Amino acid sequence: SLEEIWRTVSPILQEHSQAHDEKSHEEALWMLSIVSKYLRKDSSSYSQLASTFLSAVTVLACSSGSIVSRNYATEILKNLCSVDAVTSFPVILRLASQYLHTEDDASRLGSTVLLNQLVKTSELSICPFIRTLLPIAMSMMIDNVKEIADLSANTFSKLVYLSPLVPENGKKIDVDLGHWNKKS
Repeated sequence: SLEEIWRTVSPILQEHSQAHDEKSHEEALWMLSIVSKYLRKDSSSYSQLASTFLSAVTVLACSSGSIVSRNYATEILKNLCSVDAVTSFPVILRLASQYLHTEDDASRLGSTVLLNQLVKTSELSICPFIRTLLPIAMSMMIDNVKEIADLSANTFSKLVYLSPLVPENGKKIDVDLGHWNKKS
């Protein structure tokens, strides 16, 4: 029933606590990863899922202590971006970029992996965001954690590869990254 489904996915919306351990997050994310594969842009299901879960799933993709949860969360976000990158990506980028300045290596790595996966799988739908993403990826290429630096270099190279497809007067979507601009 819908009530059982809601009970399964609702732990995603709650702060990490003893009552909702990683196993319940993994189960909820697994269920949402399946649902998110079949969404359409014009559906109320997409709108509801995006408005309810997009922020919480982004936070889990960046900062969960469970690699399984991070992978499911990243899969969900890739699916949501494939449905409507213009709506999903600004929210994801705003939240993920916050983790790029944290001293927690695992969260920096989580956000770097997330951005790398989104850039690799979104292809042309990422074009309106390339001008925002290039300086972020370039600055992360000098991270003191080699894996973060290498992933950022990979992300940067994909963005450079796609950048000729963005016309000079083409659609550009600005994402407010005030916290990023203050620290970079």
